[in-house]
Amino acid sequence: MQNKLIFILASSLLILCQCELFLGQRPDGVVVTIDLGEAFANSRDIQLAPDYTHCTAIKLTVFGEGMARLEKSVSPGTRYLTLTVPAGKERYFTLESFIAIDSEIFPYSHVRSFKGRAIADLEPGKIVVLKLKMVAGATDLLVPDYNSNSLKVFKEFFDNSYTTIDFSYPYLIRPADLDLLAKGTISLVDDNSSYIATLTSPQTTPAVHSTYPYNPSASAGDRDAGFDIDANSTIDYDILYFASGSHLFFFLNNLSTLMVTPNISVKGMAVDPWTHRLYLVGLDQKESPCLVEYDPTYKEKLMTGGYKYGRVLRTISHPNFRSLQDVIVKDEYIFILNEITDHQNDLTTPVLLKFDRKLNYLAGFGTVSVDVENDYILKESNEPGKFYHPKRFFAHENEGLYIIDDTNYEFDRIVFINTDLDPKSWKANCPKIDEVSIFSFFDSP
Repeated sequence: MQNKLIFILASSLLILCQCELFLGQRPDGVVVTIDLGEAFANSRDIQLAPDYTHCTAIKLTVFGEGMARLEKSVSPGTRYLTLTVPAGKERYFTLESFIAIDSEIFPYSHVRSFKGRAIADLEPGKIVVLKLKMVAGATDLLVPDYNSNSLKVFKEFFDNSYTTIDFSYPYLIRPADLDLLAKGTISLVDDNSSYIATLTSPQTTPAVHSTYPYNPSASAGDRDAGFDIDANSTIDYDILYFASGSHLFFFLNNLSTLMVTPNISVKGMAVDPWTHRLYLVGLDQKESPCLVEYDPTYKEKLMTGGYKYGRVLRTISHPNFRSLQDVIVKDEYIFILNEITDHQNDLTTPVLLKFDRKLNYLAGFGTVSVDVENDYILKESNEPGKFYHPKRFFAHENEGLYIIDDTNYEFDRIVFINTDLDPKSWKANCPKIDEVSIFSFFDSP
């Protein structure tokens, strides 16, 4: 009965919110008015806060080419949200509803907000309808801790009362990557085992789904896939992509389907939540680091029957690329973690790389922190921009960049910096017990 109840509750969280944009003309742009309707009543089709939660705030974000990023927040119960936006094509809208949980019956205790996204062309005098599927957004800080077979959960960045979720039993899970699915379900992949694990919340027992004979090492969830895998279906699926070496798959209904090879050995991957494209980083067939833009929605019918899925759109290299570990799409920007392993000769190569949505290189930030007087080993430092060996982005839907910064010593840590790469926003947290970090990420002594 309990499992059935959770399933029923979970099924009510995928909410289709149809917002009309009434566009008026002003000298400085287009006046956009969003009718939020009875957003907090029991009308299922426009409800912004799921059952057993309540909304605490709503924020609208808009960005696009040739315009400055715009944000506006309103209080719960607001009927109309109005913002002046420059006219133009491909304006990217994000409506975020922040929530507080009212009851333990709500199964996704780690979720802090729900988000809906859409792209619209804005022309004065026209009405545009945005269809927004409100899916899980910001969360508690869920930190996969690979070598300790655990998940560390932080309510705040500096949180002395963090929780450790041990995955030693009943299934041994070494979480190599973590993603969030549409309703708030957590997914974990383990490159030592042939399965994907899913959890309703950090406190629940994982369910495991076979990926045999492949061991997934990186993953990326598309919470609103927006296209049909089955040609006869009209359902938008919640899809998890995963990679095992140079093999790329989509995972749906407990089945793994092989896609067209991206021609790289994948280390990290991300979904663009607007275009549903994949960005993959790793090594190409010549062992050179590269970034691949990939279209997983492409589907071609085979002469023998069935389909082949996916295609490479382009492959990008850059002089600053070294050991690419992970990639993330954050609104108008794409960021890459660029691990520096040659401590002696790469002291000035940037560690965090920033691109625009056209994959033009914009900026690099940070360098490797080494002790030049002690064989160039990693040197513990809290100085802004001094990285160790960054391996993963986490808290993908939270504002800013959260990074797992690895060592093969005793000071593994988590790092935060905003998307402007402002050194003043830098935070580093290395909680210790007996002078040793509580984290044990990927590198081993």
